[in-house]
Amino acid sequence: MAQLVVSLIPNTCPEALLDVQRARRAGADVVELRLDHFRSPAEVRQLIRDCPPPILASCRVPSDGGSFRGEPELRRQLLLAAVEGGAAFVDIEEWESLGLPPGTRSRLVRSYHRLQEAPRELESIADRMSRSSPDLLKVVTAAYDAAELDISMRLYRRGLEQPLVAFATGRAARATRYLAALSGSPWVFCALEPGKEAAPGQPLLWEAQHLYRAQELGESSRFWGLLGSPVDHSLGFRLHNGAARKMEDAPIYLPFESKHPERLIEGLCGFGGRFLGLSVTAPHKTKVLPLCDELGSDAEASGAVNTLVHRDGRLIGRNTDVEGVRRALGRGFDKHRVPSGLRALVIGSGGAARAAVLALKKCGADLAIAARSKRSILAFAEKQGVPILPLSKAMSVQRPELLVHATPVGQDPGSEGECLVREAEIPPGCVVLDCVYRPTETELLRRARRAGALPISGLWMFLFQAQLQQAQVIGRPQEMPRLRELIRLLGPEGRVLRGALT
Repeated sequence: MAQLVVSLIPNTCPEALLDVQRARRAGADVVELRLDHFRSPAEVRQLIRDCPPPILASCRVPSDGGSFRGEPELRRQLLLAAVEGGAAFVDIEEWESLGLPPGTRSRLVRSYHRLQEAPRELESIADRMSRSSPDLLKVVTAAYDAAELDISMRLYRRGLEQPLVAFATGRAARATRYLAALSGSPWVFCALEPGKEAAPGQPLLWEAQHLYRAQELGESSRFWGLLGSPVDHSLGFRLHNGAARKMEDAPIYLPFESKHPERLIEGLCGFGGRFLGLSVTAPHKTKVLPLCDELGSDAEASGAVNTLVHRDGRLIGRNTDVEGVRRALGRGFDKHRVPSGLRALVIGSGGAARAAVLALKKCGADLAIAARSKRSILAFAEKQGVPILPLSKAMSVQRPELLVHATPVGQDPGSEGECLVREAEIPPGCVVLDCVYRPTETELLRRARRAGALPISGLWMFLFQAQLQQAQVIGRPQEMPRLRELIRLLGPEGRVLRGALT
């Protein structure tokens, strides 16, 4: 199982001692003290003696992601002082030697840091580092897409003699830190609190500890995750990882921010049966279709996949958005059942809009689509026999009793107040579902309420489709939390649903 290492870059000894104590109380297994800002070996020696063990001492120069700008000999003396003070580990770069005193108990970590694209000879570099006989190897490269995870992960297949910590920095590549633990890495590096991250994409200690359960991860752990670009807005990490705590052998749910789904999925399939599948969000719901060996009926009809199930080496594409929309709209009616024959309008042309069209057809609605551009949805609309109306005239022409907004408008940061529908256009009594769920109260829902319509939060759709994803990807639906518990897992955002739960 992996240990959590909190990285600290203090400026003074009192600051260092206080933060080390805080990190240990918060659950850190090891604390890395970066000595980049220190200049006195004597101070470092005493600081290490005063700190609760175990301490990993390091001192990085700018080319390796650090800020030490002193003479090489001073840097060497600082690291040796940490050894003399009793540091459990001392970290040196692959290009240097330290010369540990005879009889020292400190274990040597040999590191390689590349802040740009990983070199082609990375495996050869790791082999060379291993031949120098350190106690532990650390290989860190920069990545700008989760699809680059294979660069780090292939090092674990080389059978190096020493324990290996290999991952990629960068926000998009943060899943590699947890995949490393699944591959046998003894450590996951964390930050104590926001603003104190030692590298891009470094998770907070509480996040690694409680959300992703890093200390429980090992070479038999299973995982799934969210594929999209971006993925940070999703509540799925909170929901799925929280729900999994109720299960035995619980899989973790990881973020995979990627613009290259084919390469990413190929790399994930390399984990075999431990990779369970993916939730798929924009802009990849149609792009993953050709990668599937099998399609469910709703995925085939919509031409969009929001759920990939990896089973027996095959990829099965599903679409739980369709049923998610149907159940969400049902919140606006007695017995949670949408009456047939209602006039309905879907605004949008992407995967969510297609799911809404299929859901409303199943409900027997008199349906139309409103889109700013017909191009991406024209073939689908013709196949389904649904007319496409100009967005500017759709509300007045269709006079909907059911309205589903299925575009990203209102979701992006800074989009407060944006809305494609004027308040005066919304008929009183109309049931309005906004598929955007963050923020939980969108401008469209506010306008619907003021117009005397019935607003339905996109959180309902998210919740229902996520519940179905859990059952299909993980299986064992009898172990899944009930709806009330899932709403609680949403945290503050879930408050808007609790009062409506009947």
